[in-house]
Amino acid sequence: MVMVCTLKANSGLLNAACGVPLSHTNSCSEVTLHQPVKLWVGIKGTFITTFRGHWHVRPVYQVSWSSDSRLVVSRSSDSTLKNWNNHTKKNDRDLPGHADEVFSVDWSPDGASIASGGKDQVLKLWWH
Repeated sequence: MVMVCTLKANSGLLNAACGVPLSHTNSCSEVTLHQPVKLWVGIKGTFITTFRGHWHVRPVYQVSWSSDSRLVVSRSSDSTLKNWNNHTKKNDRDLPGHADEVFSVDWSPDGASIASGGKDQVLKLWWH
């Protein structure tokens, strides 16, 4: 492993970082406390954009990209998941339903569904 770049989170504590699958630009995403998801070109350290729309109202702790890189889902302590469209860079839909903090989220390998689990001890499956 060789470090190729260092990115500085300008807006607070960096809670999560995640590589973008199938990315031809070696992009990565970052999540900062009480802030939206941001997209960077990892090799160059260049900021691309901030995903826009209805942000979480509590801290965001994880993002997960669909296998085709079209969508990213974020999880939060506000009990919600948010699905973001990588093409429009906007909130595609909110996925409410957990009674408390969401602890984990991931896409199925085929990108057809999302699994989430939380403090409410419930596993939820979301079909895309």
